[in-house]
Amino acid sequence: MLHRIQHIPSIALLLPLLVVMAACQSGAPDAVAKDAQTYGETDGIGNAVAAADVAEAPGDHLDQPVTVAGRVTQVCQRKGCWLVLDTGGAPIRVHVARTDAGDYAFTVPTDLSDARATVRGTLQRVTLDAATQRHMADDADTDAAAELQPATELQIIASGIIITPSRT
Repeated sequence: MLHRIQHIPSIALLLPLLVVMAACQSGAPDAVAKDAQTYGETDGIGNAVAAADVAEAPGDHLDQPVTVAGRVTQVCQRKGCWLVLDTGGAPIRVHVARTDAGDYAFTVPTDLSDARATVRGTLQRVTLDAATQRHMADDADTDAAAELQPATELQIIASGIIITPSRT
């Protein structure tokens, strides 16, 4: 009887550790900051690949679901229907998915520069004609060059986005 009582404190000390371990193994998304904002379908977003890594080897991710994380450098100032992730090189543009009716599934605030975004969607390589480039520049309230040549960019059609404000 005395032998069993001595083991109870040891079990009581292990219980909190077991609870924490179980929570970490639950398959839940990466910890979402309390001040994070979610848009679209964000359940299960986790294990994001850095935007720079995706831009470096896009072929590994093209035309398939991907979760990407990066710093927001630009946002559509008209509707909040797209944002741009910094990669340290050619950026990745994230477009909000459209519904069957042609509307945006969601939009994001237009003041997200320097926030962190975790995006789930499908990665595509898209060639933009001059008219589309001018349209994007207009949406971003920036000037487009007068003579634009077709340009290729990486885009994600997003089904969900988690935004975490900058900590600066």
